[in-house]
Amino acid sequence: MMPVVAPPVAACPWERARYELIGDPGATIITAAMTPGWGRPDLALRFRWRVTGRALWYFGDRGSASIEHLISIDDPTIAGWLPPDPDGRRGRPGPDLVIMGYAANLSGAEAVARRGDLAPTYLVVPETADIFRVGAERPPNTIYHLTACLSP
Repeated sequence: MMPVVAPPVAACPWERARYELIGDPGATIITAAMTPGWGRPDLALRFRWRVTGRALWYFGDRGSASIEHLISIDDPTIAGWLPPDPDGRRGRPGPDLVIMGYAANLSGAEAVARRGDLAPTYLVVPETADIFRVGAERPPNTIYHLTACLSP
């Protein structure tokens, strides 16, 4: 049986976007400001699943690959935050992830969050179940959809 899905939001800048996992609105993605640098964007993504309360932070990296990746980081909203060590594991508490963005018509869209850019309608994060798994408990799928454009 297919889950009931709320209609996606028409258009929203990344810094105001809120995503929910299709089939589990308790799994969400929101953004927060982050200090840009060495090719790093100015927004971070916070993944949260209400079942565990676990929150994981990432920033997008396109690099030279055709696939976009998410780099695991410590919470960038905490005072004194430092970017992760590009050559080591300091400041990288979780695994890196693949992310793909899609427009409402399912054409490919940029999935690296940058202030002022429009957020894609859908985000696919294949490792969603892996980052939130607790025993046999895990989210039902890997597709998030844009459900709200939060107030500035």
